Amino acid sequence: MIGFVNALGIMMFKSQLPYFKGSLLLIILGAIGIAIIYLLPKLTRAVPSPIVAIIVVTLIVVIFKIDITTLGDMGKINSDLPSFLISNIPFNMATLKIVLPYSISLSLVGLVESLLTAQLIDDLTDTTSNKNRECVGQGLANVVCGFFGGIAGCGMIGQTLINHNYGGRGRLSTLTSGTAMLISVIVLNKFVVQIPVVALGAVMVVVSITTFNWGSIKRIAKVPKTDTIVMISTVVVVLLTHNLAYGVLLGIVLSAIFFASTLKFIGSFDFTEEIKFVDIDLSRVKIWDESAVDVIDKVVFKFHKNGVKVNLIGMSNQCLELVDRMAVHNKPGALGASSSH
Repeated sequence: MIGFVNALGIMMFKSQLPYFKGSLLLIILGAIGIAIIYLLPKLTRAVPSPIVAIIVVTLIVVIFKIDITTLGDMGKINSDLPSFLISNIPFNMATLKIVLPYSISLSLVGLVESLLTAQLIDDLTDTTSNKNRECVGQGLANVVCGFFGGIAGCGMIGQTLINHNYGGRGRLSTLTSGTAMLISVIVLNKFVVQIPVVALGAVMVVVSITTFNWGSIKRIAKVPKTDTIVMISTVVVVLLTHNLAYGVLLGIVLSAIFFASTLKFIGSFDFTEEIKFVDIDLSRVKIWDESAVDVIDKVVFKFHKNGVKVNLIGMSNQCLELVDRMAVHNKPGALGASSSH
């Protein structure tokens, strides 16, 4: 998951660089936009700083008549509402062979990022979300969008973080964002086409920086090598292929190779057995990574849920260090919340 997020952040950043090339003026305008996004919240959060950054940079360009690329230069923005249509293509195996590789890649990447986004917000807000409902809703929305000429979409980690940082707490904040975009395109079309591309590039640079998990770099020397291998491999494959789906697939395969024993471990216990206490001897167990600690935590939690007392014997110093680290970086579970084990 961390590899996916980091690769996404790097790709987003690289995709914005062309909008800053060409002249020193573009770099200066981009720097002004980025500075506003970071500094304005220190003064007030009444207005989202990305919007202020876009308006300020646009006004500078319009007032001083600076000749740089605007949204209007990149193509016509149609203010007409989309209409329902069914594509006039043959529905056969030849068509499916063309469409399926792209649809599978899009759905895989979209689902992974949406689930990561949902989990991130759950952690930030101490709430729970229905992941199945999120996935079904996203799928239905993308199918309907296709009949109106729309492009498939999914949850975005960087943009969601920005939404959360500026006070968005409910689904209404997302609806408001989409509605505002719709009004801007239809009603404020003449103004939207004057927005410099570099202003939007500045916003996306901040989004990419926010998306990247900087804590993962600091923890490389502390976390087990297997975790680092999975993370770095995912990032490298995505950057080499420019395809997030390939990175996700590799990450899943490597995770399965390294972490398959956790499923076998948790499946070795009968949590319905009528007993009062259980001793689990870990003196000869090799703890490779945080996922191993997590699965031990789940076993203890499941027993506790059924009123069974668990005593973990022979926990190594390495395991104890990982437990402490999980308590710091994640929500503590049965192990992180109690020192009696």
